[in-house]
Amino acid sequence: MKLEQQVCSVDIAKRLKELGMKQEGLFRWVHDNVDRSKWYITESLSFQEGYTAFTVAELGEMLPDRTLNQDDDKGLYPYNFVTWPYPDPMHKWKAYINKANGRTMHTSLVTAPTEANARAKMLIYLLENKLISPH
Repeated sequence: MKLEQQVCSVDIAKRLKELGMKQEGLFRWVHDNVDRSKWYITESLSFQEGYTAFTVAELGEMLPDRTLNQDDDKGLYPYNFVTWPYPDPMHKWKAYINKANGRTMHTSLVTAPTEANARAKMLIYLLENKLISPH
């Protein structure tokens, strides 16, 4: 499997950085020195510009097992999170979350061509809806 299939895309990586995610990870999307319109993945170095290319495993670690209750913002509540392969060639992976205790707090389904992008899109959903804070 190619590395590009194991990390989030450059557009998603850019959005995660805009949402305040720390740029810490094994790999990084950086501009090609000759053709600035092209990106490539390299091992992360602290001096490099660009965006962290988060791996499936790193994204799994970033997705929390608890999130704020939107109704009253007073407590943390668990939710179910799952990614699974899907036979649609355009959207091979789906990620789904739902409140775990029976009261619906939030539900979301995202699709993507790779598991890394499905997990990253779910992380973006949680950040944009202020259900988690960037870390």
